This record gives sequence, structure tokens and C-alpha cells, in this order.
Amino acid sequence: MEINIICPIHICSETGRPYYYMESIRVYGTPNFEVPKEYRRYINQCGDIYHAYTTRRFEDWYKGNQMSVLSFLDGYPKWSDIWRCFEYEFDWTEVEHDQFKKALTWFADYGIDFLVVWT
Repeated sequence: MEINIICPIHICSETGRPYYYMESIRVYGTPNFEVPKEYRRYINQCGDIYHAYTTRRFEDWYKGNQMSVLSFLDGYPKWSDIWRCFEYEFDWTEVEHDQFKKALTWFADYGIDFLVVWT
């Protein structure tokens, strides 16, 4: 499974210019930001562990493969819930779980409508 944090860039059908949303307001151009180094590893990830954060977590009420970072954080599981999902040991720790949440919080607090997308 792959999971990515993306910044969707739209194209205006009237002007042909790119835009994105910042705090639900349309902003023309492309965003200028830099993700802190400690959170960059969580931008593009791959591994079975992420099923516990996505399909297993949201399958009862959400059938898609993407959602806003804010919505993803609203359903962010406790470490004990993640740990219970697995029958065998993964190379994923509670520290990484907490750091992933901090990264998502940084994206949510930045104000751009970032998305979490998974396959």
C-alpha cells in the first residue's frame, strides 16, 4: 500500500491559471511552502502498516481513497488500535505513529487544503 500527502493544484476553466485552496479560499498561482525536514519522510510512504490508518480505519463509512488531512486527523487512531491490527510484528513504532500525527498536524495547520491519498 502507498500513502501520500499531496497539494492539489487546480486549473481555472475561465482563466486557464493554476490555483489551490488555502483555508477554503481560492488562491491563484502555486503555493510556496517548505515541509520541515522531520516530516518529509511521511509525504510518500509505502507499506502494509498504512492499511491500519486507511482502509481498515475508514472502511465502514468511507469508500474512497483520499480525504483532507483534517478529516484524516479526525479519524487518527490510538497506538493501541494500530497495534491490535497486526498478527505479526512490523517495523513501525509508537514514536513513528506519533511523529506521523505531528506531520499531519503540520500540514493541517499550514492552511492549504492538503489531501491524504492512498492506493
